Amino acid sequence: MKKLAIALLVLILLAVTNPSKEEYTAWLQEKIEAKTENSIMKGVVSLFGESIIENATTTQNFIIFSIYNVSLDGKKIKILGVFKNFIPIYSAEE
Repeated sequence: MKKLAIALLVLILLAVTNPSKEEYTAWLQEKIEAKTENSIMKGVVSLFGESIIENATTTQNFIIFSIYNVSLDGKKIKILGVFKNFIPIYSAEE
């Protein structure tokens, strides 16, 4: 019975900490801005990054975690969202 209660508690914790698409978009935009050295490109990413990322991303929400599939700039990226964190799990050139 104790193991069942712990498992249920972990599942509830996972569900509560499953990051939203808005959190994902902000995270990815921050990562792109950090890698961009050109100040003009940083401005473009700052202004239009959110809409570009949202349009390039599909989300699979599994309640206890989410998978974000991104097709951007000739790359396909798969990112796992769990415990309010984002973990890249796949990347390939198209």
